[in-house]
Amino acid sequence: MENMLYTFIKGTKPSYGAYLKTTNKQKADFFESTKDMFKDKDWERLYMPIYRFFRWRIWTPVRYDFNYFLQRHIKGWSIDESWSLYSHICHRYIKPLKHMRANLHGYPYQIGMKGWKLVIDQIIWSFESVIREDFFKPGSEEGKKQQKGFELFGKYFMNLWD
Repeated sequence: MENMLYTFIKGTKPSYGAYLKTTNKQKADFFESTKDMFKDKDWERLYMPIYRFFRWRIWTPVRYDFNYFLQRHIKGWSIDESWSLYSHICHRYIKPLKHMRANLHGYPYQIGMKGWKLVIDQIIWSFESVIREDFFKPGSEEGKKQQKGFELFGKYFMNLWD
């Protein structure tokens, strides 16, 4: 009995032979004595919120962010980017599109400078609507405008250069 309690408290691994030598009464007494340690739940009221805070607010985000950082630098992309790829694309390309709109040097000759500015404005509006999480019904006027911006992005994709 003393050996089992000692190994339980110290955290060393007891030998299986020593465990087999103990009687069922000794085992029952040992486990009955450990129930007294967990009878009072005051420690749980303090411990569990602290544990949850460090586990879910600090450790888990740090661990995942570190994993995604490694994936981005090893593979060039991370798994979390593929969960909502449309959102990632919009977040990633909205700033370069705004910069391109402010500093235009070239444009497709078929539509001219004014038409190219309107096309870029429409693409930017569509991307911003996704970032704002404004998802419109496909038949509504805003839905058609959003869809038109995405179609223009696909149509003029090879013309997005400065």
